[in-house]
Amino acid sequence: MDDKQQYHQVAPATGQLQQTVLSSQNPKLEELKYHKQKNQQDLTSSVQTFNGFFSENFAGYTFDYKQSDHPTAALFHFGLKAASILIYFFAGVFVRNQWTIPELIILVGAVDFWATKNVTGRLLVGLRWWEEIDEASGQQLWVFETRVNENMNSKVNEGIFWVTLVSAILLWGFLGVINFLTINIFNLISISFQLVILMSNTYFFFMCSRVAKQRAKQLAKVLGAEAINKMLNQSVIWPMRPPKAS
Repeated sequence: MDDKQQYHQVAPATGQLQQTVLSSQNPKLEELKYHKQKNQQDLTSSVQTFNGFFSENFAGYTFDYKQSDHPTAALFHFGLKAASILIYFFAGVFVRNQWTIPELIILVGAVDFWATKNVTGRLLVGLRWWEEIDEASGQQLWVFETRVNENMNSKVNEGIFWVTLVSAILLWGFLGVINFLTINIFNLISISFQLVILMSNTYFFFMCSRVAKQRAKQLAKVLGAEAINKMLNQSVIWPMRPPKAS
């Protein structure tokens, strides 16, 4: 074997030896490799955790309105919010007066606000809220009407109700950001109105659900589990004073 062949055989081994020596002499490189592997493991674990959370919390949810207990209410709940968005995008083709478009969006939004607050929320998820004045004290009260056991709600109804509400907020919020960046004050009027009424309904319906769970636990301690079981499919009205501004 000549010197050239011996060199080619020895050179790879020498290169591997040098790479091993360099990596052992460079702790920063080893630390970088360790963090890279750890980040990959954390990412895999996070994805698995998210998938498990999604499967556990949203199992059984479906958005087929035909399977709803109240398909007409489900259609109105979705249709009124979709109508406002369709007016925003396509009303300009049929309407010449530019002020007519925000007026229509505000009008449909007002109808949607009332219908969601008083009709579709009550039928689909057993929640309703309103504001009144306590005659004795003259103080403002938020009144929440809730179903004692929210587990009795249909998964179809809950999916349609909450996903439609949140999706509408996200879409109008996205449109608001675009119009804010382009300084389109004209469109921001109707977009701001939609965001205010949608977020108000979402907040108070969330409070309805939260208060129902808290008060149900309190009732269970006072009245006992047997009395609560008799009330499971009934609605209860909870008056609550708004928090004082600090």
